Amino acid sequence: MHTSTRTIVMASALLSLSATSFAQTATYSLYGNGCAGSGAKPGTVVLPAGYEKQNGNSNNRYPFCTVGMHYMQAHDKADLPPVALIRGFNLRNRLNNAQAAYSITFDLYLGYTNNSATALSATFASNWSGTPTKAYSGNLNVPSFAAQTDPKVWTNKIPFTVPFIYSQARGNFLFECITTAGSLSTTITYYDAVGGATVQASRMYATPATATTGSVHTNYGVIIGLDGPTSSGAIVNLANTGVPAIGKTFSIDFSGAVASSAAVLWLGAQQLNIGLGGALPGCSLYTSLDVILGSAPTGTAGTGSLQFTMPNSQNLIGVQFYNQWMVIDAAANNLGIVLSNGGAAKIGT
Repeated sequence: MHTSTRTIVMASALLSLSATSFAQTATYSLYGNGCAGSGAKPGTVVLPAGYEKQNGNSNNRYPFCTVGMHYMQAHDKADLPPVALIRGFNLRNRLNNAQAAYSITFDLYLGYTNNSATALSATFASNWSGTPTKAYSGNLNVPSFAAQTDPKVWTNKIPFTVPFIYSQARGNFLFECITTAGSLSTTITYYDAVGGATVQASRMYATPATATTGSVHTNYGVIIGLDGPTSSGAIVNLANTGVPAIGKTFSIDFSGAVASSAAVLWLGAQQLNIGLGGALPGCSLYTSLDVILGSAPTGTAGTGSLQFTMPNSQNLIGVQFYNQWMVIDAAANNLGIVLSNGGAAKIGT
């Protein structure tokens, strides 16, 4: 179904709904939870939490682009899953800046600390709880990388020679990096970082690499992607890009679907919350099924969207409608379908 056809279907359905004549701001909000299908869960846990899809407010060359440095960074256990297999670190260059190629030699240790993640001791050795794991040792050739604007793009990947299994029950997550040599570019690479009162992390650093004490910087850290294996059972998630303002275009998106299948979007006049029990385990019907708006392929990444241009009609202002995606997923359950969360829209200006 082409965009113009979908728009006509949307408009026809909306004109049958009641509207409020006075001016209102267009809104689109999400509610409920999608259910798990057989789509792939991403294997990367991002620290600090909350920066999976957004860049931080800072950037730093410590420690992965600084020679002769002793560095530690801690993260609160609440930012990690109960158990995680970590097979590498992913870093991303600061927003809108190209990454220059360089090489650096370092040792990287992973483990735990019983200290607060935001209050490390100024003595390196006293922060460790138990014996850390040496996950990487040697030279890393960092590739050049074009300037990026997508926070889901990692520009430097550090594959561990020894994987590390993190267990939340053992304490806060801690890593230590000791850089000893390198051939840096004249253009220094600064990696994405974040600081602020809500950041549940801290770092400490010193030169030379043999330093035993360092400077502590609380509520701050380089953003790290903990590279782990993907798994099945992703939750199908409805989201929106833009809002349904008259005369404007917006889209209703999905992610977490099984690859190489199809997703069907419908519009309802009534918001629901009906658990579907054994037929569709974990799934709920969040809107009445009044009009099928169209379908979209899930592609290789399990994502997709449908785009709509709202008619430039004052009669639509104040109309409310609801959306939900249904994904065809033969391996998910006996019925071979899974449902997303719901979306609640109000047309405005």
